[in-house]
Amino acid sequence: QSNMGAKNHGLVLPDANIDATLNALLAAGFGAAGQRCMALSTVVFVGDSKSWEDKLVERAKALKVTCGSKPDADLGPVISKQRLIQFGVDDGAKLLLDGRDIVVPGYEKGNFIGPTILYGVTPDMECYKDPLIFLVYMCIKLSFLMLTYVYK
Repeated sequence: QSNMGAKNHGLVLPDANIDATLNALLAAGFGAAGQRCMALSTVVFVGDSKSWEDKLVERAKALKVTCGSKPDADLGPVISKQRLIQFGVDDGAKLLLDGRDIVVPGYEKGNFIGPTILYGVTPDMECYKDPLIFLVYMCIKLSFLMLTYVYK
C-alpha cells in the first residue's frame, strides 16, 4: 500500500495469495465505510486480472449494508452520496459493481452506498483525480511492472 495524494494504492502481483489478498482488499477498501485516511481506494492489478475481478465482486456483494448499529453490519451510512461513480462511468470505466441504489429499510432517506467497483480507471479520469471517494474501488490494470533499484 502506498499513499498517493489521498489515493491509497494497493499493488496486486500475479503470484499473490488470492484469499489473503482479497480479504485484505475488502478490509482496507470497505472497512469503516472507506471513510478513513488510510482507506484503500485504488487497486493496481499487474497481469491477467479477470479471475481477481470476479472474486472481488463476489466478496464485495456479500457485504451487508445496514444502519450501522446492528451487530452483523459490514457497512453503515456515509457522510454524503458519491457523485464520482457516474463520473467514472462517463469517462469510460467499467462498472463491475454498483452500490448507488442501496436502500436500508427504515432509513430510506439516509446516505448509504454499497460496495462499488470501477474497472479500467486511468489517472486522467475525474474519479481518479478527486480524493473524496469512498466505498469505491478503482481498478487499474497493468500488463507488466518494471521496478528499478539503484544501489548507492
